[in-house]
Amino acid sequence: MGCPKLTTKLVEVRIDRLFDIKSGDFHAVGDLDRGDTPLVSCGDVNHGFIGRFDIPTEFRYCNTITVAYNGQPLTAKFRPYEFGAKDDIGILLPHEPLGDVALIYVAALLNSMCWRFSYGRKCFRTKLGKVQIKVPVVIRKGLIQIDEAYISDVVCLNDLDKRPKPVRKRMMAMPVIKWKARRLNEIFDLRRGDFHSLKELGTGSCATVSRTENDNGVVGYFERPEGAEKYSAGLITVSTVSGDAFVQVEDFIATDNVIVCVPHYDMRVTTAYFIASMINHQKWRYSYGRQCYREKLSALIIEVPWHNDRIDESAIAKVVCQQPYWSFVSKARMSIREGVT
Repeated sequence: MGCPKLTTKLVEVRIDRLFDIKSGDFHAVGDLDRGDTPLVSCGDVNHGFIGRFDIPTEFRYCNTITVAYNGQPLTAKFRPYEFGAKDDIGILLPHEPLGDVALIYVAALLNSMCWRFSYGRKCFRTKLGKVQIKVPVVIRKGLIQIDEAYISDVVCLNDLDKRPKPVRKRMMAMPVIKWKARRLNEIFDLRRGDFHSLKELGTGSCATVSRTENDNGVVGYFERPEGAEKYSAGLITVSTVSGDAFVQVEDFIATDNVIVCVPHYDMRVTTAYFIASMINHQKWRYSYGRQCYREKLSALIIEVPWHNDRIDESAIAKVVCQQPYWSFVSKARMSIREGVT
């Protein structure tokens, strides 16, 4: 007899039907000796890396997903390396072995739903178990299992290997930087987008930025509505829902759930990318239930390099231009023009 035919279905499945959820094992690092195993937390910077410690073997994990309880809850990271974990993240241990592609796929699905949670509405283990993701599954012996073959047809690991490799070059000496705290409205004129509904727009050539955290905030290309301003490439946009900041790479129009940051003076594109990253470091403050409208965003304080009573753009440029993949950004040859067209 041949094997029974398995039918793939896209269904919404609770996380706890696919994974055992274990909280991290360490609250403080004071009792840990320095060692070789990475210890990770809920932070988004440097993949949540805190330091390397002597983690007991029974508290080490590998080839799995971690999910933030704190910070920006539900932020998921695929970790193909051996690590230890603090107790502000959950560790997803699959009921059945899963390959890299399937784990990356699940992490991406969780990250697309981060807007549901916030610092004031955290996603601890019990709540995490109830989160539903829509995944391709097969039923084997009455058990739900993720269909890895289906996912592999959609997300090929070879595509990950085709990512552009950063150009290795000799590092120039980093400048000595003096920092200054500045409110965002001391640097920018913050403008709310001009229209609400996309349904009334016809297909056109204007890149249209909305509240999404995907594709640089661009949701499509539409006709410019009457009275809507067309902004220049190189400006920063911020989603009022998620707090995600993007530097726009082409001229654009914006919906009213987007804040457009127009600098008070001509600004280098390297400075725009730097400030966008500083805004993104604080996006955990915002969520669907705590949106960052213009007044709230105006009061956001960021640290910027400072020299001669203004932002030190030369120092910023030296730092930004040495980051991986900057050469691909610089090819766009964008320049920020003051005001709008």
